[in-house]
Amino acid sequence: MSLWQVWVIFALLMIIVEVFTTGFVVFCFAFGGIVAALFAALGVPMAWQVTVFAVATAATFFFVRPLALRFFARKDNVETNAAAIIGRTATVSEALGEMGGRVKIDGDDWKAVAEDGALAPGETWAVGTKVVILAIEGIIVTVRKA
Repeated sequence: MSLWQVWVIFALLMIIVEVFTTGFVVFCFAFGGIVAALFAALGVPMAWQVTVFAVATAATFFFVRPLALRFFARKDNVETNAAAIIGRTATVSEALGEMGGRVKIDGDDWKAVAEDGALAPGETWAVGTKVVILAIEGIIVTVRKA
């Protein structure tokens, strides 16, 4: 087996490990292995192959990895599911009074209650009134006029 093949096998193993770690650290070693394999295929001595491997790995770690992390960064603060509607504007679909009502957002109809103090005694918000969703508790959203 040629030395360049050993470098390629090493790089492939690093890529497999990277699939399970996803930190783009092991990928840097894989890239260094590919570059070293190219130098080995050209017949460069082993000492230079190791040096090229180290330099390519370090360069990838310092220059490519930050870009990859930024591009593939997880956005942990992105709300999903029902929590994603908090702060959005909805439309009253069934008159909303002291006992509650219903609002529609994105085609979904939710049971709604007004924020404490938002409704005067005996007041109701008519169908079509724009409201802002403040919170979700179970299947009920708390709203105030937009």
